[in-house]
Amino acid sequence: MSTSKQQEVSPSIEPTSSGRLRLPAFRTNHRVICLALFLIVAPNAVLRAQDAVAPPTPTIPNVCKANEVLNLQQARELRDMIRKFDMSADRLIELRENLDVSISRCEPGLNAATAKFVAGLYENIGEGFSSLHSYEQASKSFISAELIFSQFPYPDVGWLQTLRNHAWSELSRGNKRDAELLASRQSTFAGNWVREQGYPKQELRVALGFEADLCDKSGNTECSRDRRMEAKQL
Repeated sequence: MSTSKQQEVSPSIEPTSSGRLRLPAFRTNHRVICLALFLIVAPNAVLRAQDAVAPPTPTIPNVCKANEVLNLQQARELRDMIRKFDMSADRLIELRENLDVSISRCEPGLNAATAKFVAGLYENIGEGFSSLHSYEQASKSFISAELIFSQFPYPDVGWLQTLRNHAWSELSRGNKRDAELLASRQSTFAGNWVREQGYPKQELRVALGFEADLCDKSGNTECSRDRRMEAKQL
């Protein structure tokens, strides 16, 4: 019984007129072969096409003119470039290093308005690093912004925001003490500006609230309680 079934499913080998054996004919499935070749070749072709149309890396704008004056148009272009969400950490480092070189030439000619804009560029770079969880690089960028702000120590909410972002960055790195000091500094600045320069009292409440929140995150309940109480007394 098994022999007969085997004969039914096995291809036959028959002798030819010359006495040679004729091998069975196997049908080639051309559709399967074409599909296999397509699956092998198509992905490589797509990758080659993508490489061919990949846009070149944009040139970093030079924010410093030849006469050592800040080029605001180029600075705005750099700001827009920094704010792209798909920026890699390596690219952000490249942008910051380029900005460092430019500002070293333009720094003597900065005024309060242009310094605020430049500090904002470093702030944007720091935020980009924070979004990538590269907190060490973020802190370096925030420090650069703070140094620019400190050259013109006028009341500025941007300065306070830089200190806050820096504080969160340090807390994310595990540096609780540094984070609390930065939070305290922005509260101190806001308090001094309110008392001495007529800064809105609401901004001091915001600063104290931020410090209280950060102290909560760092586990310093005494600091948090004191800052909230201080804010309520304003």
